Amino acid sequence: MTADQKFIEERRKRETEERGKRIRKSKYNIHCRNIAKEKLPKSLEGRMKWKDRRILARFRCGDETKAREYWKEEGEQGCRLCRRKEEGLRHVIEECEITGGPKDIGKTLSETGEGLAELKAIIGK
Repeated sequence: MTADQKFIEERRKRETEERGKRIRKSKYNIHCRNIAKEKLPKSLEGRMKWKDRRILARFRCGDETKAREYWKEEGEQGCRLCRRKEEGLRHVIEECEITGGPKDIGKTLSETGEGLAELKAIIGK
């Protein structure tokens, strides 16, 4: 192994450790801790389309739900599907009757893209 290869390998290890620390310390999205893996996610390895990656990433970080819109009044933060509760990640995937009842957040947002069809259906509604 040359010096350049050693440097690159050390840098990759350091970046992986830093990414893991940031995820574990995250206060905003608690679901990332349950979903995150030690390796680079398969969704970033090139086996998925960019559009699908973007959908998965937006749901994982909570950008696709209205719960992040804290400045809006309670009536405006309601679920776009059932209009009853506040639209949060847990509600949309596990609790909302329109999406088909209880599902596992971990499987739906997994790195293999198992729940991608469900997420696309939620966006379409």
